[in-house]
Amino acid sequence: MVINIKNGFYMKNIKILGRSMTNKNKDKKGFTLIELLVVVAIIGALAAVGVVAYNGYIGAARENSTKSIHNGVAKYIANEAAKCALDENATIMGGTITCTSTTDAIITVLTGGTVLQDKDPYDGGLSVVGTTPTDTDKVRGNVVVTKADAGTTQKILITTCWDKDCTETALTTTVQVFE
Repeated sequence: MVINIKNGFYMKNIKILGRSMTNKNKDKKGFTLIELLVVVAIIGALAAVGVVAYNGYIGAARENSTKSIHNGVAKYIANEAAKCALDENATIMGGTITCTSTTDAIITVLTGGTVLQDKDPYDGGLSVVGTTPTDTDKVRGNVVVTKADAGTTQKILITTCWDKDCTETALTTTVQVFE
């Protein structure tokens, strides 16, 4: 057995069959391939879980946003109708029409994008539309504003679909505009 002194430390140098058993790579620093693979596997697992959770949060936020826009449109129409109940000569819908306007004129103003500027949370287009889109990928997220009936009563029907296939019960609200 030979004792070598290196940098103030004692090292045992044992020779077996002519080979030295000291760690020649002791001064080299770094990570082994196995350590790096374990870290990459852990990061991959965390990313997979995070993407699934993120998609769930985004889907729920879009549904809630669509429902909120529906309720906001219904409240806006009811508030504008209340202005007419107070003053029959008032202008409503941002000053674009009067209280003597027809339901069709009100729907045209609502769906024109000048008064209500909410965006569809699913495709980014205008959220308030006059007819249900024919493209099945663009149906959800739209607040469809139509006449409630063909009679003389001025009612507006607001229908909103928020799920992919519109299989859930759609939100439906009828608002009396003028009496």
